[in-house]
Amino acid sequence: MNATPDEAHARARDFLCRRFCESLQLKRVNSLPAPVWDFDPNGWYLFAVTEQESWRLGSTEYVAVSQRTGEVRYLGRLGQ
Repeated sequence: MNATPDEAHARARDFLCRRFCESLQLKRVNSLPAPVWDFDPNGWYLFAVTEQESWRLGSTEYVAVSQRTGEVRYLGRLGQ
């Protein structure tokens, strides 16, 4: 198969995206470690995002999914 540079770029990007997604873990949490500006957590499923093979000290990334609409919102890094 002869791939063009654009096709090779797209394949490399897809590979890295899949690999990165497979390395993430989403853990459902009941509350956030700190308030988020302009965000009310009621009515949202909350998830802490961690990398499976990474031991990281400090803050954790959080994502929320609306129970009503399915909207996904990145909340950023929270905690210490």
